[in-house]
Amino acid sequence: MAVFVHDLVIRTNAGFEFPMTWIDKAKQPKPLSSYNAKMQIREYQGAPGDPLVSIDDGETGGITLAEAGDIDVFIPKSQTAHLQPFHGKTLEYDLVLIHKSDPEKTLVLVEGEVRPEPGVTT
Repeated sequence: MAVFVHDLVIRTNAGFEFPMTWIDKAKQPKPLSSYNAKMQIREYQGAPGDPLVSIDDGETGGITLAEAGDIDVFIPKSQTAHLQPFHGKTLEYDLVLIHKSDPEKTLVLVEGEVRPEPGVTT
């Protein structure tokens, strides 16, 4: 179960940005220096094979973690091109935080549905 659920509408063939801040119960930013982040979009939860989109805060890029709880997600045009509208069918995504010193403390921060939409301007 994720900390929160948030559905996304992503324009295909365009960059997509999704900034967020992780805060605690006292509404203070949670420190992120102990974590790595990874996000994937798949046809459905547990779908086999490679994800349609895969980004992280390391080699692949696309996610920036700031100490003060800020998380910036950016999916480039080259990856949103893989998200084709499925006539009402949605995709699934999640963003996980992986504790650097103890991967067993992996946390699903946010998850939800992705609805790809075609753009108007080409």
